[in-house]
Amino acid sequence: MNSSPDIADAQSHGGAPYFSRRGFIAGMIAVSPVIVSLFATGHVFGTLAAQKGLSLLDALAMSGFVYAGLAQVVSLQSWPQEFTLSTILALMLVTLTVNLRYFLMSMTLRPWFSALSGWKAYPILFFLSDVGWLRAMRYRADGGNDVNFFLGGGLFLYAVWLLSTAAGVEFSNWLTNPRALGIDLLLPIFFATLLIPAWRAGPRAAVARGRHRRHRRAMVRRWLLVHHRWRGLRRHLGRDHRR
Repeated sequence: MNSSPDIADAQSHGGAPYFSRRGFIAGMIAVSPVIVSLFATGHVFGTLAAQKGLSLLDALAMSGFVYAGLAQVVSLQSWPQEFTLSTILALMLVTLTVNLRYFLMSMTLRPWFSALSGWKAYPILFFLSDVGWLRAMRYRADGGNDVNFFLGGGLFLYAVWLLSTAAGVEFSNWLTNPRALGIDLLLPIFFATLLIPAWRAGPRAAVARGRHRRHRRAMVRRWLLVHHRWRGLRRHLGRDHRR
């Protein structure tokens, strides 16, 4: 099934954002190619959470309320033995730094969601993710205006993330050493594959390619900042442990 928008539906609503069951299903189908890799990544997070001593409820609460795979994995890698004010602030800083990209992503959705009331737009934005954002932007660029396309994909990804987290915790004994199987490479591979659908041939892709180049440069700068902050956090935690 083609995930491209039905332009006739968009025109029939006068260009205003609307909600439809058809758009909801199309959004789910649009993000379905990454479900396997997303499930594997969530399984790794659940395993790491169990190894850090988090219970099933703890891990599900983290995935449910934070809902940021990269930030969750990075936080677990820096999880301290004992929580102090400094370690909590450091974890908050790392999480904020990793998730800054969502601030930029949500800004690009404003022209689409600005016609919605706040009580509709803000709960929907909770389900913002890298995959959902990329697919929604392509849908929007093709003329789509069905908000349920974004919501359907977002809810589907959210459900898979929670399910994979639970599976990772419950079957953590099966994966005692993720690095031995190369599973620690899943995150970079996962994010790299997100860029594949963004490349489109033809004259209309010229502007998009320019935006992607700027986005890649911004992402490199943010990754360097994350790397610097993470190294500083690890040195700080190491000093706390030695004390």
